[in-house]
Amino acid sequence: HEALLAAHGCGAVALSKDESCTVLNIDVGGGTTKLSLIRNGVVTSTAAVTVGARLIAFDEQNRITRLEEPGLDLLNEIGRILAVGRAISESVKEDVAARMSEILSLVIQNVPLTGIAKRFLLTGHLEDYQGPSEVDHVVFSGGVSEYIYGHDASGYGDLGPQFARNIRERLTKVFKEGAIREAAEGIRATVIGAGEYTV
Repeated sequence: HEALLAAHGCGAVALSKDESCTVLNIDVGGGTTKLSLIRNGVVTSTAAVTVGARLIAFDEQNRITRLEEPGLDLLNEIGRILAVGRAISESVKEDVAARMSEILSLVIQNVPLTGIAKRFLLTGHLEDYQGPSEVDHVVFSGGVSEYIYGHDASGYGDLGPQFARNIRERLTKVFKEGAIREAAEGIRATVIGAGEYTV
């Protein structure tokens, strides 16, 4: 449902309807990333993946203040042993962000998943989805989208900047050139969608 609200609120549904095309909305938040496949203005399928900017949070001294279980799983998978109160290095931030973007990319590419990628898919795959080749436009929303589109460069004690950069670099290679489009609304997409959908 949250994926549906984000798709409406960020303008992805309107874009799909106006241009009679297929749009993939990628709503990147703190704990999860939601996907909405939109064809001709109708959300036909949604999915959710446990990758997000705030799976690991830290203070100004880079001491971990919050470590969600999926964040701990990612750290263990890449061979980094950390806990709340311990310092996280820039290289570890980058490694975790890179692995999250890889998992997201695998889901988007609609390939069979194994290991942690399979466990992190909260739902089934997008239904009746042929992969990136059928997507005309990609629209990002959610808090991390502010970094993806270059609207914000500030740090908020999480992996937002690193995750956004890795997403942009990886997905630019996955989708056709020029597929990424600006959202009408980014960080406020879900709440705006909730208002529109309720009305």
